[in-house]
Amino acid sequence: GKQITYGDLVHEYIGLNQHEGSFKQARSGRYINFLANFMADNPSASREEAISTWKELKNLDIPKTYADWKKYSQK
Repeated sequence: GKQITYGDLVHEYIGLNQHEGSFKQARSGRYINFLANFMADNPSASREEAISTWKELKNLDIPKTYADWKKYSQK
């Protein structure tokens, strides 16, 4: 394969730091992603409320995302 140079690393670093908006969330961090999205959408909510809501979501037969929980909770 191609040998990576220090310049390649610098170029990639600069590109990553010029990214606008947020990065795509990793699927493996469902809990962290849920809490981040819950708190962003509910700025006055406490961390305890977010955790309690996550615990409720874990017992539901729906995908474990904030968007899916929000759709479910508005029914």
